Amino acid sequence: MGDSGGGFYLDGKQHGPLVPGVAAEVFRRDGSFTVGVWGRDVTLGSDVVGVRQQRQLMVDGGRIAGDIDSLFTWGVTDGGATYVRRSGVGVTADGDVVFALGPTMSPRSLATALQRAGAVRAMELDINISWPSFMAYDSSGNPGDPRPFKWGDYPRSAERYFSHSARDFVAVYARATGAQGGACVDPAGVTRSRPGGDTLGGPLAC
Repeated sequence: MGDSGGGFYLDGKQHGPLVPGVAAEVFRRDGSFTVGVWGRDVTLGSDVVGVRQQRQLMVDGGRIAGDIDSLFTWGVTDGGATYVRRSGVGVTADGDVVFALGPTMSPRSLATALQRAGAVRAMELDINISWPSFMAYDSSGNPGDPRPFKWGDYPRSAERYFSHSARDFVAVYARATGAQGGACVDPAGVTRSRPGGDTLGGPLAC
């Protein structure tokens, strides 16, 4: 967990203490997700299956943190640079999830992006060139073996999450919605079919 300032919990197993006052992304049994301050907005109830803590909120109550320009509050960067690859996640007032990732972002520019996207609470995730990434999976050819592709330009391969890793990550699955055909466009601009009834859905851009 390094310098996260908190702990990690998944399916009854915990690594490090879950610290009050630390920012946390929380995963619930019904598939919902939220971000908040541990002990204030979120706690460990029977409906919680996963918790990942990380420093403090960048956005709280719709406002950017007062110490957002204190660089090392937000993690040690490659070469001590202010502008590095950064990622973050937040939730809107309606509970929608907001994710932001950019190749050259300061803590302030990341927090501003999350705030402008509607986040009322948001936290930083991975930073530096090697770690942040966003992969999507096209199941239209074979739902049992979806084709991975990178949603952006990252140094690691699209197959990154098909291998064991010491790094934690979040996977998002589409809910089964019955027979819904149609088409969507992947990041390369290729139009792909979306088979009706495919419980894994098509590319994430659909």
